[in-house]
Amino acid sequence: MKKIILSVALLAAVGMTSCGKKSACDCKKEMTELMAEGMKAMGDEGKLKDLEAKGKALEESCKDFKPEDAKDCK
Repeated sequence: MKKIILSVALLAAVGMTSCGKKSACDCKKEMTELMAEGMKAMGDEGKLKDLEAKGKALEESCKDFKPEDAKDCK
């Protein structure tokens, strides 16, 4: 359980540092939402595995942006 939570957090951190979907702001927003959803699903291992998969997909789609690309996002 702890390992899954850490992996979701790690994916979120990586996603925040490298985005590349529609815009850097879109990536930042989606990663923040994914992190919040992960915190809500703390006891549900199935949900956490699903969120981990979503995090990996988001990381892949957001790989082209750098942290400075999202610095002006709200």
